[in-house]
Amino acid sequence: MIVVLLFNLLAVVTYLIPEQPWSEFVLVLSVVMIMLFVFVILLEWTWLHHMGKAQEDAAVKAKYNRAKLIYTVLFVMGFLISYWILL
Repeated sequence: MIVVLLFNLLAVVTYLIPEQPWSEFVLVLSVVMIMLFVFVILLEWTWLHHMGKAQEDAAVKAKYNRAKLIYTVLFVMGFLISYWILL
């Protein structure tokens, strides 16, 4: 998760200072990594949803739901930042 947040922050920083010579390369790299992470987050969210349905214990089920919420926030954040940068 730290890497996801790091690349999101890197994309925003490079978008805000486009005049630097390294900015375009880092921006493309960060957008590619964000989109890769968005795909991986979707896969993990699907796995969490499938495994969470089989759980009987309320505490474990709550942890699965909390993890799904975190992945949903990361997915939306990554998608919106990539969309904003690609405009």
